Amino acid sequence: MFTQQDSEHLASLRSQTEQVLRDTIGEHKDVALLDAPALVNVGDSLIWAGQLAYMDRLGYRVRYVSDMQSFDERRLRKALPAGGTILLRGGGNFGDVWVGHQEHRERIAKALPEYKIVQLTQSVLFKNADRAKKANEILGAHPDFHLLVRDELSLERASEHLPDIDRTPCLDMAIGWDPKPDASVSSSSTRAVVIAREDREGASGLAEAARSWQESFDITVTDWGRHADVPARWHRTRKELKFNRKLLGAKRKISTLVPALPQSAIERRIAYLNDWNVDSAVNLFSTARGIAVDRLHAHVIAARLGIPHVVLDNNHGKISTVFHAYTGQFSSAHYATSTDEAHEKLLGFMTS
Repeated sequence: MFTQQDSEHLASLRSQTEQVLRDTIGEHKDVALLDAPALVNVGDSLIWAGQLAYMDRLGYRVRYVSDMQSFDERRLRKALPAGGTILLRGGGNFGDVWVGHQEHRERIAKALPEYKIVQLTQSVLFKNADRAKKANEILGAHPDFHLLVRDELSLERASEHLPDIDRTPCLDMAIGWDPKPDASVSSSSTRAVVIAREDREGASGLAEAARSWQESFDITVTDWGRHADVPARWHRTRKELKFNRKLLGAKRKISTLVPALPQSAIERRIAYLNDWNVDSAVNLFSTARGIAVDRLHAHVIAARLGIPHVVLDNNHGKISTVFHAYTGQFSSAHYATSTDEAHEKLLGFMTS
């Protein structure tokens, strides 16, 4: 259940975020949103949905949208008036763990020095000092680059590794997301759901442990990308965006006469991919009596739906720092430091 106290906490978090966005983006209302997600990663899509919601609430006009595949510097310049702001999607990819996104933002900073660029709220992690130095040099050389950081640990890392970049604390963008009005949670469910990451950030052991919990209760153990049957339309849409990237490359290298998808068609495809991602997760969670996760935004979805859930950390403290700072104050959220503790809490949700 999402309580009145939860609503008040949510309103407070959003008010803080909106103030930072107003102060950082400024009075000019035209913006571009870059690095849209185009993978079956619900967390990234939830961040994207939260960003769009904040833009709408604050009256910013989104003039241009692209993912890494569809970014076109010429189209951006045509769509975004002078004085507008480029916004880079928030998340957990600032650093050298997910290098493609880091290289993308650095290319944009080099190519577009005449625009203000705001990196929306990120976690920061560099494992390689030379890679951090390169990022600091490239982004620090931009005359108007601003980094929003979503937790104290990342702020410390940014202060150490990125001394030439303007840094501001700001809460996770996914908090801007609202479930659809018709989203409902089963009050009679006897099922548990576990979202356990099995990528390079996984460290909790949740995926392996949870598979043995089936003796305790009916349980679904999965991860983003495997949590629902991805429709053929989703795969086709992503392939179209990838093919369009080749067309855009040909336009730049060979001839401007090479056809490519219209910008409106690109943005419809991006919207479809991300809407499906979020809807599929909400549909899964809505069937659960209790949830265990080691993904930050699985925790955010469960909290917004008011479903009792237990959270474990990832491999570099991204989840725990955000949880203990602000998302863990939702009444449905509980923290565990081991899979045994998580199992005990989840069993309590299922039997209460």
